[in-house]
Amino acid sequence: MNRVVWHTKKNADRRIRAGHPWVFSNELQNSPKGVSPGQLVELRSHQDDFLAYGYGNPHSLIAFRVLERDVQNIQPLAPANLVQLLLRAHQRRKILGVSTGSHRLIHGEADFFPGLIIDHYVLSEGLGHVFSIQAHTAGAQIVVDHCEEVLKEFCNIIDIDFNSVSVLIKNNIKFREREGLHPEPPRFALRSPSHGAELFSILVAMAPSVLPLHFEVDLLNGQKTGFFLDQSRNIHSLSMMAASCFKSRKNIRILDLCSYMGQWSAQLSSFLVEKLGVKIEAHLVDVSENALKMAIENVGKHVDQVFAHKLDVFDGLEKANFRNFDLVICDPPALIKSKKDLGSGEKGYLKLNKLAMSALAEGGLYTTCSCSSLLEEEVFKQILSKAEIHNKVGIQWLYRGGPALDHPYLLSFPEGQYLKCWTGLRI
Repeated sequence: MNRVVWHTKKNADRRIRAGHPWVFSNELQNSPKGVSPGQLVELRSHQDDFLAYGYGNPHSLIAFRVLERDVQNIQPLAPANLVQLLLRAHQRRKILGVSTGSHRLIHGEADFFPGLIIDHYVLSEGLGHVFSIQAHTAGAQIVVDHCEEVLKEFCNIIDIDFNSVSVLIKNNIKFREREGLHPEPPRFALRSPSHGAELFSILVAMAPSVLPLHFEVDLLNGQKTGFFLDQSRNIHSLSMMAASCFKSRKNIRILDLCSYMGQWSAQLSSFLVEKLGVKIEAHLVDVSENALKMAIENVGKHVDQVFAHKLDVFDGLEKANFRNFDLVICDPPALIKSKKDLGSGEKGYLKLNKLAMSALAEGGLYTTCSCSSLLEEEVFKQILSKAEIHNKVGIQWLYRGGPALDHPYLLSFPEGQYLKCWTGLRI
């Protein structure tokens, strides 16, 4: 692919030299117009020093995204280089012990490919693998165009039979419009002959159990890449705290808000039943009827009673009047997607945490999350404090969590630090 050369303005190269992967259009000497979205670009400083290879987009405020800082690697988008990218990411996850079950293989900028998400779903019963790919940007779309060739070589190297592999393209996100791309209906670019069913059973290792759990999921129609894998560390920590706090209990009641396919409740229940021998009553709340069907199946394997509540948590939670739950999990979707949403989103988090916290019994554990990268940590803490005051409860905050090990982030790229999780004990 042909590349062009861009130069930064004087002193506009400081951030990228410090490791940040983006350059904005107003930091360039000349207009980025004239290149195709996703076209390979060589970035040089005002003094004409080499900075990086990356891809450009004249339609985006983020005009340049870094792919490679080695001047010798002049074709970072070549299929052979993309295979090496996957292998390096796989090796890091293998070392961390998170590659045996379903996991995130490529996490955008933190895995050195901006705009690209690849989740690797390992199917139950040895039935194969699904790679779910999401391209947020025009440059990442190039990987989609080469995905079968690249994944086939990658799987051959790590000893996965490619006949057992399906490749799912999940480019149905509105964010693509910022890049001049259209959201597309989810589709299988490749489907293994052994994957005939619409639903999949995947292996997920989250809670501190010996074996991963089997989750029934709808990858094609599910949110994001089909499932959420970023909460494993937080579910593990909550499971251990609950086992300690509730070791004298015979019954535990769980309220799981925005439960989606039930991963929090299923993992918690499986571990607590195994560890404490307790009876569990789980209440699952979600606005999606399809997600609740999956959640009932996934959670119902591990609890004595499971109840599904099809509710919008903002409109229906107050009327539902949930009270006296031992575990309350509040894990909503991102309420702040852009800066214009900051005011309404912060009010939304406050309202939701007020309602959720009111359902917590004395001595109960409360876990709340935000996956809005634009919500600052200090603001989220202030929201939780206001919710405490509103409900006239005291909470000892025990744990501040974040994304799982397969969702790394870079300190030089604060925009990638999105997930916040807090767990506390009502006293």
